[in-house]
Amino acid sequence: MSTVYESHKKTIYGCAFNPYSEIPYFATVGDNRITVYQIPSDKPSVTLLRSYQDPSKEEAFFAVCWAYDTFSNAHAVVAGGMLGIIRVIDFNSGALIANLIGHGDAVNDVRVCPKDSTIIASASKDFTARIWHIRNSACLAILGGVEGHLDQVLSVDFDVTSEYLASASMDHTVKLWFIGKGSGVDKRIEQAGSDLKVSMKFE
Repeated sequence: MSTVYESHKKTIYGCAFNPYSEIPYFATVGDNRITVYQIPSDKPSVTLLRSYQDPSKEEAFFAVCWAYDTFSNAHAVVAGGMLGIIRVIDFNSGALIANLIGHGDAVNDVRVCPKDSTIIASASKDFTARIWHIRNSACLAILGGVEGHLDQVLSVDFDVTSEYLASASMDHTVKLWFIGKGSGVDKRIEQAGSDLKVSMKFE
């Protein structure tokens, strides 16, 4: 067993292994930091690789996941927290890929789509779940409103086919959202990818 104490000495709310790499490394979030560790192949220990500090001292990250940017072939760390902004960071360069802005309160969870590594879902204290493209600052779908949750959404996850998104809330309910073919959400996801291809072609 190996133990690491992070220097910020605050609660570490999340950890996630990178599923797109054969090299085992994982990210953690605590305070306003995102930290990435690697597990060396020769021993069961943890090695610090990189640490990113949010520009805002008021931020406190609660959730983290990995995405893979197929447009730049970059491994991306995705994190959200108290400020309601989702940061998408290029793991190798440390550069900010995008700020995903739209939630009206803290982000409690982030998950990547199993069929498209550029699509993520988020759960928020603002009673909504949302779907995003990691390079598009505006959300693709808001899952809420009249049929939505009546309290903060704590967790979200895609099914293996990516046709459904489940959301769990403090209102004591779990909701299953259809986001597959014919839902309208599928068209927005497809359009986001098409628009990005066109914009990058002319850069």
